[in-house]
Amino acid sequence: METVVIKEVCLNKFMKTESKKNRSSEYENEKVLVEEIVKLERRIFPKHESLASSLYEELQKRNCGMIYACAAAEKKISLVGYVMYSWPSCLHASINKLAVREEYRRQGHGEALLMAAVEKCKTRNVQSISLHVDPIRTAAVSLYQKLG
Repeated sequence: METVVIKEVCLNKFMKTESKKNRSSEYENEKVLVEEIVKLERRIFPKHESLASSLYEELQKRNCGMIYACAAAEKKISLVGYVMYSWPSCLHASINKLAVREEYRRQGHGEALLMAAVEKCKTRNVQSISLHVDPIRTAAVSLYQKLG
C-alpha cells in the first residue's frame, strides 16, 4: 500500500546555512529530492521550457516556492510530482510548473498539488493566480479547466 505525502521544499533555508557541518540530513534529503525533480523536469518539458539548469537558483528566490508529492511503499520513497509557484507582486501569484510522473498520472495527484499551491498562494493574500499552459498538453488543459 502506497501513501502519498505532500510537502513544501524548504531548500532555501538550508542553503543559507554557512557550514556543511551544520547542514542536517533533512537538507541532504531535500537536495536528493531536488535532483529527482530536475530529472523529471528534463524528461517532461522541452529544453526551452525546462528549469532544470536553474532550479536551485529559482528555489532560492524569496518570491518562489515549490510543493512536492512523494509516495512511500515498503521503505521506498519515490517522487510523484511537484508544482512550482511564485508571487511576482503582492497582488498576484503564478503557477509556473506542474509535473507528475507518468506512472502516477490520472490518480488525482496533479489536482492535489495544484490545490496545495493555490492554498499556499492564498496565504499571501494575493488577489489573482494565473498560469500558462501549452494547448497541446490536453490533460493539463482539462485539469485547469476543471478547477476553474
